[in-house]
Amino acid sequence: MKLILTSTGFANKNIEKLFLSLLNKPINEVKGLFVPTAAVDDESKEILPLCIEDLTNIGILEKNIIEFDFKYFSMNKMTDRERRFYIKQSFDFKHVEDEIKRLNKIDFYDFDAIYVAGGDECILIREINESDRKDELIDAINNHLIYIGISAGSMIVSDYIEEHKHFRHNSSVNIQGLGLIHPTIDVHVEKDATPAGKTNLDKHKERLFVCKVEE
Repeated sequence: MKLILTSTGFANKNIEKLFLSLLNKPINEVKGLFVPTAAVDDESKEILPLCIEDLTNIGILEKNIIEFDFKYFSMNKMTDRERRFYIKQSFDFKHVEDEIKRLNKIDFYDFDAIYVAGGDECILIREINESDRKDELIDAINNHLIYIGISAGSMIVSDYIEEHKHFRHNSSVNIQGLGLIHPTIDVHVEKDATPAGKTNLDKHKERLFVCKVEE
């Protein structure tokens, strides 16, 4: 399993070099999946083009970068009542259905890497958990696919996302993560700062994995 967990992607050139060292083919032949699902606010959406540049700047061809947005799977499972509400807002469900068909044709084993961009880690993992592709994704990562996590994309690889206020109400919940590693992930930690999850270490008897600001 090859995991590259970062706060800011390839801003640190050592991380870029690490990714390149894991490849077993010329960079112009590398195919990557790009996951923008966590970017639900304006700030995160503005950063998405810079995330794409992480990949194109090292030589991955733009035509070889395919977007895979997990949000469409939950949209496709909306109740009739929910659909009627969104139809009134001129929401294009035909586009959702077309995207589902496109995404379901994608075989994770046809790609060399998956780049999971940042944003809201709670929404990101919820969408992955509610999709029909989670088990396939985990299998591909365990056996083949290089996983590149940026901020929220790094946090979801642990067993759970802890003590995060649920996006639909104010209570705190633990949400099942991808379970690729056991430590809790903290990101954007300033040098010498106390990681947010440290107070829960004794309770969970787990190690805290920290991605500093420049990592």
